[in-house]
Amino acid sequence: MTWEYSQDDDYVFQFVRQQLPKHLQHIIEFVQQVHGKDRRIQESQLVHLYRCFLILNQTLGYQDPDVMAAALLHDVIEDTDTTLDQVERLTNKHVRRLVDECTSPTEEIDNLAFLKKIQNSSRDGQIVKLVDRLDNCRAMQCIKDSHADFVTRYAQKTVDFFVPIAKDISNPLHKMLLVEAQKILGGSHG
Repeated sequence: MTWEYSQDDDYVFQFVRQQLPKHLQHIIEFVQQVHGKDRRIQESQLVHLYRCFLILNQTLGYQDPDVMAAALLHDVIEDTDTTLDQVERLTNKHVRRLVDECTSPTEEIDNLAFLKKIQNSSRDGQIVKLVDRLDNCRAMQCIKDSHADFVTRYAQKTVDFFVPIAKDISNPLHKMLLVEAQKILGGSHG
């Protein structure tokens, strides 16, 4: 069984279940419980989290269980009532730190304090955030006409701020992030 970004949601769910190491299965159950039927624009939050895991694990080849757990939990503080203490009890201090590094205190795209926080985060925290950004850029391509202003600002912030971080960390991630943001912006930036 292999995974490609374009696969349908059921395939993504099944593939993650098969690929996730046994000692991380409880994270899937927790994520399903706290996110439930939350909806992002046109898609399930769970599918977004699972795709982030798959990009990290299948596309980029990361095997570190803490980084994989953080990829699945990266939105839990922003989007649910879950606390960082709960994340730590579920996992460990390292995953708690990674989730905290990926958590924005507001939903503002131009939150400079959060952007500085990402710059000063650990390499693993930055990778999780970059994978999140990559999946968001891919998903936004299907809504870029109906939410043009937001999607354009998001893609531009990706090029201006996140692509340079990716360039310092991972050449494949840098290239993927730049390509996806450019698709939204309709040209070559960065």
